[in-house]
Amino acid sequence: MATASAVGEATARTAREVGFTRVTVGGGDLESLARTIVQNGSAGGAILHVAGRDRAGDLVGLLKLAGFAARRVV
Repeated sequence: MATASAVGEATARTAREVGFTRVTVGGGDLESLARTIVQNGSAGGAILHVAGRDRAGDLVGLLKLAGFAARRVV
């Protein structure tokens, strides 16, 4: 099962269109996305944050503070 977490509904829609079968949606900002990921837990693996060069904040840092294994690929 391919899983993705998205900041908002537009990104979630795109994730579904490209084949992600389980998509969770944050509240439109970095902090709410981090909370959503933490509340939903992890499927036992690391979290990969695919991001652009310019970001609104440090999702990987927030997830690591919460005890998750996470890394970013730009």
